[in-house]
Amino acid sequence: KQIEAFEGVVSASPVIYSQLAIQPKNSEMIEGMIYVKGINPQQEDGVTGFSKFVDGSVDFKGSPLIERARMRAAANQETITGGIILGNYVANRMGVTKGEVLRLISKMVQNPADPNSFWPHIRNFVVIGVYESGMYTYDNAFGFIDLETAQKLYNKPNQINMIEVRAVNADMASTVRNRIQSTIRFDGGLAMPITNTWMDSHAPLFDAMKLEEIVTVIIEALIILVAAFNIASTLIMMV
Repeated sequence: KQIEAFEGVVSASPVIYSQLAIQPKNSEMIEGMIYVKGINPQQEDGVTGFSKFVDGSVDFKGSPLIERARMRAAANQETITGGIILGNYVANRMGVTKGEVLRLISKMVQNPADPNSFWPHIRNFVVIGVYESGMYTYDNAFGFIDLETAQKLYNKPNQINMIEVRAVNADMASTVRNRIQSTIRFDGGLAMPITNTWMDSHAPLFDAMKLEEIVTVIIEALIILVAAFNIASTLIMMV
């Protein structure tokens, strides 16, 4: 709320995320690791327009697909924690579709009967939608669940590890960042937040584009120089 009151800020959204192992219900093997991001869909919409990129439901708790999965799971004495929205490439890579159940493995818990062995901490989630933003980095590495559910899954009640902020326009990102750094304080005023703008996140891309621009100018200058030399030498010889 304090950040949303800043001039130039449209909205802010609290999130919590971490990297988890993921396993389809019909598979005996872990298929890989993805970032599972806990969000509030309404607040996330104000920052990233989240729901516009989702094919399916964004109701992590009340989707009809969750109720159907719970009915099926009850017969096997299993529980369904909630819904999950997968990045498009994640879903394609694992071959899962809406309505299927995924297992998220967050940590290994010591077995009370045998201190030398560990049990995986597993929670079942139903795929309620597919997220396709057009940005491969996100579509290939992210899944989304409810914020409260993620806090419980990560054992971080009432905590977040990031606040996303949307500015009035993209060029104001640095200005908003400076206002946040100069105003927000943690630990009794001793620590300031670590901030990151879209320009920082995509710095390698911008560096590559800058280098490409420099190289293009040099190549074009050489082409013009060679052409000018040929024209000049031809005219001199004619005269």
